[in-house]
Amino acid sequence: MSLFLAPIHYKVFGKVVYQVSLINSLFEAYPNPDLEKEFKQSIGPIENKDLKDLIDHDNIHGWLQEKIEICEKFMAKTVEDLLNNGVAITSLEEFFYQKGQELKGYETCSDLVGKIFDSFPDGMPCDRAIEALDLGEDQASWRINTDLHGKFWKDGGQTYYRLRDSWTKGISQGNNFSFSKDEIYEVERCTE
Repeated sequence: MSLFLAPIHYKVFGKVVYQVSLINSLFEAYPNPDLEKEFKQSIGPIENKDLKDLIDHDNIHGWLQEKIEICEKFMAKTVEDLLNNGVAITSLEEFFYQKGQELKGYETCSDLVGKIFDSFPDGMPCDRAIEALDLGEDQASWRINTDLHGKFWKDGGQTYYRLRDSWTKGISQGNNFSFSKDEIYEVERCTE
């Protein structure tokens, strides 16, 4: 456990901030004032704030872990509520695809995968939930070693990974890369 803020803590916080922006975007696209209010009260004011001014300096790891869990819980709760109220999974996949498409400017596979890794809170770095296998300029691959998301979802995370994969496909195609997934996730530069 760290006794002072380090660059890795800012990196984890950046993932939390991005997840907050995704959840807020869902509320903009599919309004749910009660759930939105509950989320904002739970997460607190973190957008456009410096981590050093927000974090509990006596419990750095615990504070970050709590924010990750709030994001995970509300992502699941928000999406599941939408699905239960008639929003099609394909509409949500398209929503996440478009959110990925919005992120531009990644010229190498290693840069792209870095952004992918920096966008989703796969636990704390010590959890080693995600592992880069190859980070080249034209091709990159990774795998998920430990699922830290499924426990928040009623379906064990199947919906989460569908939406995350849609987002990853969006950011990949938006930056002229292909995305594929089997047991291993891969991105490759498009040549045409």
